[in-house]
Amino acid sequence: MIDMSAWEELVVDVVDDLHLDPKNVRLELPEGVPEADIIHDLFSNEKALALVESIVKVGLLTHEVPIVLRRGKQLIVVEGNRRVAALKAIQNPYLAPDHQARITKFTQELPRREQLRKITVKRAPSQDDADQLIAALHTGNQRVAWSPTRQAAFFQAQIDAGKTPEQLIAQYPTVDVTKFIIRSRILDLFRSVDYADPQLKDYVCNRSFPVSTLARLYDYDKFLQLVQIEVDDEKASVTLRARRGQFAKIAEKNYQ
Repeated sequence: MIDMSAWEELVVDVVDDLHLDPKNVRLELPEGVPEADIIHDLFSNEKALALVESIVKVGLLTHEVPIVLRRGKQLIVVEGNRRVAALKAIQNPYLAPDHQARITKFTQELPRREQLRKITVKRAPSQDDADQLIAALHTGNQRVAWSPTRQAAFFQAQIDAGKTPEQLIAQYPTVDVTKFIIRSRILDLFRSVDYADPQLKDYVCNRSFPVSTLARLYDYDKFLQLVQIEVDDEKASVTLRARRGQFAKIAEKNYQ
């Protein structure tokens, strides 16, 4: 059970004190990218510009606060990256150069933009505590969920960091973790194919790829037999029994 009542509440400077999370699975960016790239991605792909407009016209809604985690000497935003990116850009529109003119136009309506520079955040005691909150928010029913690809990537990232499916299942008792792990591993199989058509490769690897359609296919035993994929629901394991070349031909034909 998540108990946030004891989490430390901090008043911080969005520009100087907070750092966007380069490990955020929402982004699908290489780990360790500079913050400028994270801001660019959030504005280009996650509608951060619309959030700037909303904050300027409606105000900064404080019923939910960003969640931060201390990594070394930095405060990293683990929940609320889009909101913090929007606030950073309000203070300095040059942070989002492709949207600079529109951000500047929006912020002209602000009498005192510096009032949005200091915000309240809550500090999660540990990565596990932060992960449990993120899972409850984005893979449960408390708010609009992440896309199926995002949901799967959240749990796969934790496996890549060393956790076992058994640990994740125990850690998230209200979430069908097994489903998401299997989804991620099957998606990885199809993304690993060396497709002859580069456009097809881009389509399968794109963040908007309809993974839910693929999920409906691998629910059928006949499809799994055709592509020679073995799924163990209890262990959340996915094993490719076919040769890579043979699987590639089937995968390419499936998406033509």
